[in-house]
Parts: sequence; structure tokens; C-alpha cells
Amino acid sequence: MKTFIITTAIILSAVFNIKAQNERKYNYRFSVDNVKKVIITTDGFTEVENSISNEIECELKLTEKGKVIGFSNRDKLEEPTLVSEMKNGVLYISMNERTGLYVIGVSTYIQKLHYRIKIPANVPVEINSSDECNINGRFKELVLNNESKSMLILRKESIKYLNCNSLDKPVICNGVAKGTNYFFEGIGEEKYIVNSPKINIQFI
Repeated sequence: MKTFIITTAIILSAVFNIKAQNERKYNYRFSVDNVKKVIITTDGFTEVENSISNEIECELKLTEKGKVIGFSNRDKLEEPTLVSEMKNGVLYISMNERTGLYVIGVSTYIQKLHYRIKIPANVPVEINSSDECNINGRFKELVLNNESKSMLILRKESIKYLNCNSLDKPVICNGVAKGTNYFFEGIGEEKYIVNSPKINIQFI
């Protein structure tokens, strides 16, 4: 019996023992010709800034760490892919649906996604994110719906209004707590709405 257990453990280890610690990057471009609004859905750490072209530029980075000892479908998982769809002048960008990882054995394997998105300043945009999101740029209209921490670096003189609703902590503006609902009105033209459990605003 003991020999069987040892043999089985060796076989399992030989069948699937992956020590993964690597990165893969994928780049995409989406035209904004005839686009009235862009809605982007992400499920990883997200950075948003301005594009100098008339396109939305997306860099998607996949990081893998850890190992699996046993049986798994890891090698059969689809590559992460951004897909787009146009409806009534709205461009939708999101991740393709991917099969989840299953493991029979022991696993410390994890995947992390990192989005870096560049958007033209004159395109109204909505970001729906389930992970931390950093915004650093100028946008005609930006709505951020985030389930995690949000950080925005904005030019104060360019803002028409900034409406922040925090579901958890007070909104922090230039290091000062402002309560869970914070509204700023300025003389600029840019409009921002932020809904997030934690919001940090830095005016420059």
C-alpha cells in the first residue's frame, strides 16, 4: 500500500508539476471613428491615460506565478483576448470569456492581468473595473465604476464637475478626507463621475 501511494505521488508530480513565473503581453488598437462613447470592462489592475492618436491603444499583460502538482486544465486555458463590439455608436471593449482553472492536486498557481489603456481625450468613456484602477489624463467625459481602489490625477482648472461616491472610506483629495460623497465644480469642460469603495484624487 505504501509503495502504491509513493508511486502515485511520483506519477502525479511527473504529469503536471509546473513552476510558472512568466509574463506575456498582448497589444490591441481600436478605431474611434464614428464612436459616440466607449465602454471598457476590465478584470485586472487598470491604468488609463491619453492616446496621442485617434485610436484606443490597449496593452494587456498576463503574469503567471506558482505551480501545480497534479492534474489540471492549465495548458488548455484560452489566451486572454480583448474583444470589441459596436452598438448604436457605442464601442464596447472587454475580455473574452475564458474557461476557469480546475486542479486535482495541490496548486499555488495564479494569474494576474494588467491593463494599460490609452484613450483620446475627446472620446466620452466609461470604465467598469473589478480591480484597482488608476486614471492619469484629460477626458471630455469619464465615468469610473470600480469595485476596488481608484486613483485619479486630474488638472483642477480643466474640470467642469467631479462627482465622487465612495462606498467604504472617505474620499481623499490631495491628502485631505472629504467624506464619502465629494463634489467639486470648476470652470473647465471636463466631467468626471467616480463610484468606488476607495477614492483618492490628486489635483495638479
